[in-house]
Amino acid sequence: MDPRRLGIPGSDDWIDVTTLTKGFSSDRKFTITTRHRGSFLLRLFELSQHDRKLEEYRVMNRLVEAGIRVNRPIDIGPCNDHQNGYLLCEWIEGEDLEAVLPHLSRTDQALLGAQAGHLLAHVHQCAPLHPLSDWASHFNAKVDRKIAKALACPVDIPGRDKLIETLNADRHLLNHRPITLHHGDFHVGNLLIQPDGQLALIDLNRFDAGDPWEEFNRIVWDVAVSPVFASARINAYFPHGISDNFFPLLRLYIASNALSSVPWAIPFGDAEVQVMQNQLRDIQSWYDGMTRIIPSWYIPKENGS
Repeated sequence: MDPRRLGIPGSDDWIDVTTLTKGFSSDRKFTITTRHRGSFLLRLFELSQHDRKLEEYRVMNRLVEAGIRVNRPIDIGPCNDHQNGYLLCEWIEGEDLEAVLPHLSRTDQALLGAQAGHLLAHVHQCAPLHPLSDWASHFNAKVDRKIAKALACPVDIPGRDKLIETLNADRHLLNHRPITLHHGDFHVGNLLIQPDGQLALIDLNRFDAGDPWEEFNRIVWDVAVSPVFASARINAYFPHGISDNFFPLLRLYIASNALSSVPWAIPFGDAEVQVMQNQLRDIQSWYDGMTRIIPSWYIPKENGS
């Protein structure tokens, strides 16, 4: 599909279109170079997703207005004779932090982790589009669905029963949690380091609302790259000291995400299933079979940032 032939306004100014393949989004993504207006990111989606994408557009604008570095949205609408929709954003310069981070010193990894923690806290200061009235009911229903899928899964889920025990034992922690805007997939793979050394946040298509601490469920990807970065991210998020319930809730949210990871991976093939199974074994190791509260990789503030 050549997006220059889809009737998108302004496409007559495009001189180069390059397909992007990174990530698991169902969107088709392209970098656009124009003669007169710079570079853009183009996302094509099924027109049935238009309402959700319009809300994503609104969330991106909300973050831009808050001073957070994200792709600034330019335009959204139908295209391809109303068979598809498009979302056009400013291109944001930067290198994938996931690729850069392992080559940096521990000090620089910690500084970037602290920056990521401040960035996430800034996101959580923004109001969600659709606040939830009861987080505990919402998330408990999600946990119930994940447990059912895990029990029915035909593929091995390492540590499955211990994950389920953890979730059932700690559900009470979900009561009376605050609700904020979520990026929805906050981890090192969705961060760019820009030429000035500042971090930018990309891929907001999984945005939602919920307990702000649930956003740490993807920190497993940070740990795989740099435990120093992951620890500094936590420490900076809590500038006045880590709240007592944080690590128990972190364990719960990691357990919830981990339990559904293998069923999620099955449609993507054996290699992705293996990635998730290996990650599950790592999680069991960090938490000593889910018997400890603070994961073994965590570095307290005085040493980690």
